[in-house]
Amino acid sequence: MSRAKLDMRMFLFSWLTLFLAMVLWAKPISAQLGGPPSEAQKPSLELEKLFSEVVNLLRPESMSPGDDPVAGPRCATALIATVQRRFHEFTASQREQLATILGRPGNLELSVATQAGYRIHYTLAGNDAVSKVDEDGNSVPDFIDSVAAAFDFSHEVEVVQLGYQPPPDDFGIDGTEYDVYVRELNGGSTHGIYGFTTSELEIATTHDDDRTSFIVLDNDFDDGHFTTGVPAAQVTAAHELFHAIQLGLRYMLSDNETFYYELCSSWMEDVVYDGVNDYYGTVSDFMSKTGFPLNLYQQGVTYGAAIWNHFLVEQTGDAAVIRSIWETMRAGMSATDAIREVLNRSNSFEHLFAEFGLWNYFTDSRATQMAFYEEARAYAPVRMRLVVPLSSDTTIVDSLRTLSSRYYRFVLQETSSFLLTVRAQNAKNWGNKVIIEQTNQVPEFLDAPVGESLKLDLLSEGSAVVVVVSNVAALADKDPGRLRDTFSAMEMSLVRLSQRQGDSEITAIYPNPFFSGRQESVVFEFSPLATVDVEARILNGSGDVIREARLVSGDRGLTTSRFVWDGRTDQGRPSPSGIFIFQLKQGGNVSYRKFAVIRE
Repeated sequence: MSRAKLDMRMFLFSWLTLFLAMVLWAKPISAQLGGPPSEAQKPSLELEKLFSEVVNLLRPESMSPGDDPVAGPRCATALIATVQRRFHEFTASQREQLATILGRPGNLELSVATQAGYRIHYTLAGNDAVSKVDEDGNSVPDFIDSVAAAFDFSHEVEVVQLGYQPPPDDFGIDGTEYDVYVRELNGGSTHGIYGFTTSELEIATTHDDDRTSFIVLDNDFDDGHFTTGVPAAQVTAAHELFHAIQLGLRYMLSDNETFYYELCSSWMEDVVYDGVNDYYGTVSDFMSKTGFPLNLYQQGVTYGAAIWNHFLVEQTGDAAVIRSIWETMRAGMSATDAIREVLNRSNSFEHLFAEFGLWNYFTDSRATQMAFYEEARAYAPVRMRLVVPLSSDTTIVDSLRTLSSRYYRFVLQETSSFLLTVRAQNAKNWGNKVIIEQTNQVPEFLDAPVGESLKLDLLSEGSAVVVVVSNVAALADKDPGRLRDTFSAMEMSLVRLSQRQGDSEITAIYPNPFFSGRQESVVFEFSPLATVDVEARILNGSGDVIREARLVSGDRGLTTSRFVWDGRTDQGRPSPSGIFIFQLKQGGNVSYRKFAVIRE
C-alpha cells in the first residue's frame, strides 16, 4: 500500500473515531435544552427582548446604521447561558440565528498553541483583525503573544497553584487544545464587552452536570473598556478561564445562579493579576446597592460583589475556602446552599455576613480609621441609607431583602447617652453591628442583637453612631422574583437617656412614638428609688388616668425598674393617637415624661 493511501486511511479513521466519540460520549447543547416549540407558539415579550439583546450584543453588525451604541456586559457568559437554557422556547427562525451567533467563530484562519494547552485563534484580515505589530519578529502578532501568555499564567495560578481542575477536553474540536477565539466584540452598536465563555457539550462520561466550552475575547480592548489593551486581555483570560473551569465542575442550575459564577470570576481576575484591578470599576456599583441581595444576579453589582470572596479569603486566611464551595456545588447543591454549608463547618454564615457588612463600611477615606480589606482605600464608599442629626428620641422603620445590608449614620448634636434597640421578627435572621466614631479615637464596635437594648454612654457632640443592619436570612437563589420582592421589616429606636436632675428617675421610653396596633408594647425604664412603693400611671392629654399599675399589688408589666404598657386602657380599650404622659411615683418622688401614641 502506498504511503499516500495509508495517510488517507489514517486521516479518515481519525475523523471517524472523533465522530463516534462525540456521538457516544457527548450530547449537543441543543439536545440537552429540550425539543423545539410548536410552530404556532409565539415567544413572549420577555423572550423577544432576550433575543434582540443577544443578537445586538454578539452580532453588532446586525444593528441599523446610526443606532446609538449600547454598553454591553463586561462578560456575556450569563446572557449566553440564559439563551441556551431557553433555546427551545424560541421560534425556528430565531433558533437558526441563535445557533449561528452562539457557535464557534469560523473565520479565524490563524492560530497558535500555548505551552499549557490552549489554542488562540485569530485573523489579520477583516473586522476581527488584530494588530499586526510583531516587534519580536516571531511571526505572531504581539497582542496574540500576550493573550497566549495570559492564558498560560492564568492556568498556572488557577490550576497548578490553587488546585482547580482544568477545563474539560472538547473532544478535539478545532484541535486538541482548549480553544480561545479572538474577534471584534465591540462595534458601532456596542462597547465595553471583554469576552465570554460558551458551554457546548455535556460530558456523558461523568455523573455530574458538567460541560465543555470555548472562550471568545475582544481583539483590541479599546472600545469603552474600564481597562484597555494587554492588561484588559490579561484579566479577561483569568476571568473566562475560571468560567471554563466552573462549567467543567457544574453547569448552572438556574439563570440567576450566574451571580456566583460572575462573582467568582471577577474575584479570580485580582487573584491572578493583582496589579491590574479592573474590578475596581464595579465595586462602586456594589457599594451603592448594598440593599440588593448578594445572591441575585445584576450586571455590574454582581461583578463588584467579588469583594465577598476577598472578605472570605482575608477573614479565613485560606483561598481554598472558595474551591471547597465549588466542590460542594459539584454534587448538585445550589450556590447559596453550598456557601452556607462550607462556611458553617468552621464558623457561622450569618455571623460572617454581618461582619462583611462591617468591613464594607471601612473603605475609601474611612480606611484611614480602620482598614479591613488589603485594598480598602481603593474601594468606593458604601452608600448611607440615612444620615440623621441626633438630639432626641428617634425611630427608624425600614425593610431589607435577603442577604443585604443597610447603613444608618446618626450624628450627635450634643453630648448625650442613648439606648439603642433593634426590633424585628425572627431574631436569628438579623446581624446588626454598631460603630461608635468619636473624635481622635479608634472606632468602637458593638453587636446589637434584635430585641436587646444597647446603652451608648456619654457620646460627645459631633461623634457618630453608625448602625449596620444586615438581613442574614439566605433565601434560595433559584427564584429571582422572590429574591427581588421579599422584604423583612425592622425597627430601630434611639432613646435619649435623660441627664437632667429633675426627671432623672425616668431614663428611657421606647419606642417613641409608639405605633399602637403594629408594635406590641412601649417600655418605660427608670432608676429604682423604692423597692415597694412604686406606682405607674398613663395620663391622656387632658390629664385623665387611663392606665394604672402598683407594684405592691403585683401588677404585671411593672417592676422596680421598668413598666411595659400594651397601649390599652384599664378597661381593655385601645388608646387613641395623641400625646400622653407617663407618671412615675417612687416613695415620695414623682416624675413625668411625655410620649406619643400613633394608632394604626
